[in-house]
Amino acid sequence: MSEPDVNRPRALDPPTGRVTLVHTDVQGSSALWQRLGDAIRPALALHDALLRAALEAHGGYEVQTAGDAFFLAFADAAAAVRFAVQVQRDLHAAAWPDALPEGLQVRIGLHRGEPWARIDPTTGRMDYGGPMSNRAARIGAAPHGGQTVASDAAWQAALDADAGAIAAEIHADDLGLHGLRGLDGHERLWQLTSRDAPARRFPPLRTEPLRKTNLQPRGDAFVGREDELRGLGERLDAGARLLTLLGPGGMGKTRLSQQFAAARTEAFPGGAWFCDLTEARDEAALAVAVGRALDVPLTHHDPIAQLGAVLAGKGEALVVLDNAEQVVDACAAAARRWLAVAPGLRLLVTSRIRLAIEGEDVVALQPLPLAEAVALFCARAASARPGFPASPEGLDAEALQAVRTIAVRLDCMSLPIELAAARVRSMSPPQIASRLDRRFALLAGADRDRTARQATLRGAIDWSWDLLQPWEREAMCQCAVFRGGFTLDDAEAVLALDAFPDAPWAADAVQSLIDQSLLWLDEPRPGQLRVRCYESIHAYALERRAADASAAAADAARHGACYARLGRDDAIDALHGHGGVERRWALFFELENLQAAQAAAQARGDWAVAAACALASAPIYEVRGPFALGAARLDALLAAPTLAAPDLVSAPEAHASSRRLRYWRGFLRRLGGSPEAARDDLRTALAMQREAGDLRGQAYSLAALAILDREQGQTEAAREGFAASLALHRQVGNRHGEGVVLAHVGLLAQDLGDREQAQARYEAAFAIYEDVGDRRLQGRMLGNLGLLAKARGELDLARELTQRTLAIAAEVGDHLGEGIALGNLGDHWLAAGAADEAEACLRAAVRRCDETLPMAAGAFRGSLAVALAHRGAFHDVEALLAQGEAQLRGRHAVEFGKLCCKRVLVRAAMLAAGAGDAAALDEALRAADAAVGAAGASEGSELGRLWARAQQTAGA
Repeated sequence: MSEPDVNRPRALDPPTGRVTLVHTDVQGSSALWQRLGDAIRPALALHDALLRAALEAHGGYEVQTAGDAFFLAFADAAAAVRFAVQVQRDLHAAAWPDALPEGLQVRIGLHRGEPWARIDPTTGRMDYGGPMSNRAARIGAAPHGGQTVASDAAWQAALDADAGAIAAEIHADDLGLHGLRGLDGHERLWQLTSRDAPARRFPPLRTEPLRKTNLQPRGDAFVGREDELRGLGERLDAGARLLTLLGPGGMGKTRLSQQFAAARTEAFPGGAWFCDLTEARDEAALAVAVGRALDVPLTHHDPIAQLGAVLAGKGEALVVLDNAEQVVDACAAAARRWLAVAPGLRLLVTSRIRLAIEGEDVVALQPLPLAEAVALFCARAASARPGFPASPEGLDAEALQAVRTIAVRLDCMSLPIELAAARVRSMSPPQIASRLDRRFALLAGADRDRTARQATLRGAIDWSWDLLQPWEREAMCQCAVFRGGFTLDDAEAVLALDAFPDAPWAADAVQSLIDQSLLWLDEPRPGQLRVRCYESIHAYALERRAADASAAAADAARHGACYARLGRDDAIDALHGHGGVERRWALFFELENLQAAQAAAQARGDWAVAAACALASAPIYEVRGPFALGAARLDALLAAPTLAAPDLVSAPEAHASSRRLRYWRGFLRRLGGSPEAARDDLRTALAMQREAGDLRGQAYSLAALAILDREQGQTEAAREGFAASLALHRQVGNRHGEGVVLAHVGLLAQDLGDREQAQARYEAAFAIYEDVGDRRLQGRMLGNLGLLAKARGELDLARELTQRTLAIAAEVGDHLGEGIALGNLGDHWLAAGAADEAEACLRAAVRRCDETLPMAAGAFRGSLAVALAHRGAFHDVEALLAQGEAQLRGRHAVEFGKLCCKRVLVRAAMLAAGAGDAAALDEALRAADAAVGAAGASEGSELGRLWARAQQTAGA
């Protein structure tokens, strides 16, 4: 190669617009000058000549030199890359002076962009400046001697210009993302070498540590949500690229996303970035928010594309887009574009509305578990008031119960719980709990660190409300009339959106509110979907509706009409037939709606709707209790003039409602332990049914009265009543009613010790229930057959039948049947001498029957006392017997007699163990003798046989 003229000026026109800037510099030149002095000059001259020859060969422009450093510009990115590689090759192959045989080591950096360009008035040459030029200089300072690095922009531009050829000539190693001293953001850098050059290893680039997140440390501890954090991580690890964390305002989406991003920052080489979209309303504002979070100045005419390039450059990175609901369309479009160009990108979106684009993995954030909600309250309360216990373990029983109430009433949602906790500065937890009916005034915080929408509960819900269309607001207001959820069928019956031309049909209106996290879908039982509303959002919508009294009244009227249909005779009869299990479960879920509809109808004087809703509620109380409450809900209705004494001729519908209500109140009063009040109601109902010629109603009332007679030991009256009822049921063809009577005739026969007749009646009743499809009463009959098996000494069969009863009771939601089955199973274990198993079953039975049938709870308390006595555990037995007596005395003469006999057994065991005395046993014998006599028990009856065993045990 001929020696170039090192001082020859360049005639090339300077490039403008998008250019590639190149910085070169000799490594360690100052030290070489000190060591070699003037002997270095020949080496520097050769260096300059080689650079200028390569510059001319590749069409570059010499901007300026400073000592041994060159600043160059190229219009063609591929030419700039080839220049840099040729320079390193030429320097390596050059014949250096003897004073410096190893030659000069030159570092070279390249960057491409649009710098400021202007003519230097002193030199008359083009000069380049501005942010892009500064970045090029920092890249030029990053490599080591003999090393060439290019920015991603420079290398990709070279590939675009001459992809096939340049890739064959030059090898590019991805050195990853690097921070540049004094500059924001980061750059992906590539090391460039000639493919025929020997491989060299260099120390790490002289760059700044890369900033990997914009998340700031939080001053408050993160509480709970461990399962959610783990679940989000598992989804990302499984390949999800777009996760949408969905939920209503106040659920804790923002805090959870921040905690997750902070914990996963090190797992993403490109960092974890949090973008607050609260103020964004369009694509431009979205880009500004994301650019601010990523520290990227937006200079491109398409900022979404510019951000996509930045995200692609970050490689594996996590970006949180928080509060996307008010800009969901723009966010969806941007996410689609970014994911397409940035294969390493993972997006976590928090929103009340899903993005609804391909690849979206929706995570519906649920309320906190109660334990975590209580822990969150305590943690925030401890921060608000020094000395408040920071964990639930530090609370006394009253405060803990109050905090639990607060959490449940606030739907276990993070924001309202935190706002409530802040109130401990001036209130105790019980005081806070007592004021939750005024929650919007109560939960108005004064935390300066919170945004306006998070400072109050009302503000959080206002945020969502303002995003709704007018018809959506109207639909939400109308949905506030429901209590405890509703079905889509109910919504179609109640919602009226005809005034809004753009409103969809009711099902789609509900779906829209679900999509915006104001309502949510629940499946309390497989196949039975219900739409629910969080209590705070419900209260908000109800408050909005209250401003329009006439609209609220119209909502209530439609709501009442919707649920009144469940109180018709055919609807109640359907509970006892095929498909009745699912119908009864569906009815269970409507109790709150029925109560609300009844109360509203009573308030407006619509007694027909009120009565129908009350009648629909009665079968729920029948199997779930509490019976006294069920009966009390009928009191106000039956006291109303319209229903107190209706005339059959002038008010036939009121007469029908009144006699049905009286029957049900009598039925529930009997179960609730008020036999005389029950008898009055049933006799009145029977008289009204006879007046109306209601044979079917008469049959049920006669049976109910006969059941009362049987329980009070009035055997003959019971037998006559059952016979009359059975005849009427058969006359009207009511097979189900026939089965009910046969079952109770079997119980009467069992009371009297006629086990063969009892067996026949139970089997006949079971066959009828199986035929008509009453699964609940099939279970009850299996339990009765189990009692007979026990009486015959077939204890294994007794337990098997009773276990089947228990399973059916759980299947159909029969709490009353479940309690009785548990108690009977305990008695079977007791008869087998298994006191521990008996105790466990009997304690469970007492708990369940206390909620449903207190008389049964009293009976099983007696059995539990016997089981404890068998184990020699006498400390609780007297209390159990006293409680049982209080639940049975004056309510069920036969069971009361059995309890008194059990007291004899217990006191006999105590005397034998030295824990009692003969006087107490004598007292128990006298009381039992009186009770058995009052119940009219014969020697062969169940009670008579128990009495004989008690006497025998006492004598022994």
